[in-house]
Amino acid sequence: MPTYQYSAVNQSGTVVRGRIDAKNSEDLERRLGRLGLSIISGDEVKRLVAGGLFQRKISRDELAQFCFYVERLVSGGVPLLEGLSDVRDSVSNPTLRNTIGLLISDIEQGVTLSQAMGQYPKIFDEVFVALVEAGEQSGELDTVLRNIGENIRWQADILKRMRKVFTYPIFALVVMLGATYGLMVLVVPKMTTLLKTLGQELPPYTLALIATSEFLQEYLVQMCVGVLLLVAAMRLSTKVIPGLDYYIDKVKLRMPILGPVMEKLLMSRFSNIFGMIYASGISVIDGLKISKGAMGNKFMAKGLDGVIETIVEGSTLTNAFRESGLFPPLVLRMIRLGETTGGVDQAMQQIKSYYDRDANEAIEAAQAAIGPIMMLFIAGLMVWVIVAVYSPLYDLISNIKV
Repeated sequence: MPTYQYSAVNQSGTVVRGRIDAKNSEDLERRLGRLGLSIISGDEVKRLVAGGLFQRKISRDELAQFCFYVERLVSGGVPLLEGLSDVRDSVSNPTLRNTIGLLISDIEQGVTLSQAMGQYPKIFDEVFVALVEAGEQSGELDTVLRNIGENIRWQADILKRMRKVFTYPIFALVVMLGATYGLMVLVVPKMTTLLKTLGQELPPYTLALIATSEFLQEYLVQMCVGVLLLVAAMRLSTKVIPGLDYYIDKVKLRMPILGPVMEKLLMSRFSNIFGMIYASGISVIDGLKISKGAMGNKFMAKGLDGVIETIVEGSTLTNAFRESGLFPPLVLRMIRLGETTGGVDQAMQQIKSYYDRDANEAIEAAQAAIGPIMMLFIAGLMVWVIVAVYSPLYDLISNIKV
């Protein structure tokens, strides 16, 4: 859908300028009218990125708040169009406000809320649209919207925890590199001058320290540039080389300390999303396909492909999960109990709680392990410098005859 740069007049007579998506000039005028604006002019603009390069992003909290607002209005018996109009007038984010205006225009043309949301995948993802559609079909749109809002908030918490997993190691790495730079590039060269004036044969560990220091002084900039280029090349290659992102995601989950934490967080996300989709009445196969797309990890998604294939062949959910090798025995027991009692959605919520708790413990354990590793590295580096520098001095003093 193209984007238009418009000038319009609001109800108080003030000229308003901005950008909005519209199918054509007639649609532009209609959509602006829904926003309470009378169009003066409108020109289509080229976008560098689909969805509007200069549009303000919609945060997870704002999207969750949108769900809660609409849910309260719908549960209170307010017609959907009136409810959306009230929500549009109450939000402060112009991108979200314009999007709600577009939803209203689309619904007025005869489409459902889920169909209207499906036209804006950068804002309403596949899980969001599928759940809204299920809520419309079951007549429980308010309940579904409340669950979506809670899920968005929960996913925001998951994202914060995943960032927390990487923030501390990155900080520790920066500290270690800073200590290495300070010792090898700033301190050791000054001591090297002194050591070379002694006129005696230096031990191997001292020569190694001098060589390392000289190497870093000579090639430090090139090394930093090389690392940046390597990272950029890897990001580009995942888009060019088919299947490479699968192996990269697999390596991420096999990393020591951090890998198990990521795996637990991903399984927690899957359990929550699949349980919510299953509870909404969507079939197991469709629910697994939608959940797979929301995983954010190609390796885990490939494992779910195997689960789907096994179920299509006639296997139970428990056996399919067991053959995938993704779930431990305790989780499989919960799934089997859920299948037996007809409460798979409740079982998945219990699994989510299990992985949440396990992930929190793994995060604390990772941070507890990384701290000592960082201290040992810095301590070892300092010991190496001290021994390499002062050992020749000690030998020289010991050989002086009084």
